[in-house]
Amino acid sequence: MGGSIPNAVEVTAAAISRNFGTWQDKAMTTPVIVTKHGKPRVVLLSADAYCAARAPQNDQSSSQPTLDWALATLLDNINQGFVALDRELRILSVNRAFCVMAERGEAHLVGRSLEEAFPKSYAIVHAFLHQTMADGEVADFEAPSALASGRFYRVRAFPYLGGVAVLLQSRREEVLERETRQRLESEVAAFRALPGACWAAINLRGRFTEVGQGLAHLTGLAAEDLAGLQLVQIIRPAARHTVAAAIEAVIDQRQAQSLTSAVLSKGLDETPVHLALSPVLDNGAVTGISMVAQTMRDGSASPG
Repeated sequence: MGGSIPNAVEVTAAAISRNFGTWQDKAMTTPVIVTKHGKPRVVLLSADAYCAARAPQNDQSSSQPTLDWALATLLDNINQGFVALDRELRILSVNRAFCVMAERGEAHLVGRSLEEAFPKSYAIVHAFLHQTMADGEVADFEAPSALASGRFYRVRAFPYLGGVAVLLQSRREEVLERETRQRLESEVAAFRALPGACWAAINLRGRFTEVGQGLAHLTGLAAEDLAGLQLVQIIRPAARHTVAAAIEAVIDQRQAQSLTSAVLSKGLDETPVHLALSPVLDNGAVTGISMVAQTMRDGSASPG
């Protein structure tokens, strides 16, 4: 199909769903053919090219799918919400993702003004949309939800068929990820404040890649001297097999392991500790291990 459309470029459906705004800009100058499993599915065109394609042609077959249907199919298969508005900000069309975000069906949106459909919509959003229509430039900004407090969207507004169109991407996952990271950082800081607390990062071979000062103090070695050593090398010999087995279990089962053991100091003294090992996951794969240890108050406890 690409050979039958001069200067056309191809993009996969997955790629265009991740960054529809970039590809719609590309479509302003050249047709964009959207493929799925290597086969052309739909074509994204500029408004001028779209109108030209709809012009009556002697050999045009009425049995071919219309460009309206093709565009609607494309928009309904992207993850971003899409809404097209006229110059009075009256809703002309929406896609499925936008209906989900708006928590209502297409019939309750199309034909209404933006203010009617979303009475709590913010004046700054209206200002951006009017500015986009006035200067013909794409506008990127963030806006709070008009439906749910605490929810934010990334918004891209661009000129569209004499009016303006908007793409929305929820920032919920981004916000949740940031909140989770902040909570974990706080928990780590609280742990490190505990008396006798130690922390280190270990690679899949059981070697230290980063060492906290608590562990350095416990062993009597400098942090840079510990880096590169194996965890089992600072564990009492009788317990090394148990610790090595715990490391393997973390990697194989992708679950945290805890045990009691004893850490050797520079003078070969033994300090009983509670030891916990937790996997560092990247898309489900274990890429490393976090180790935390706390000295045991009862030094007579028998470490494993």
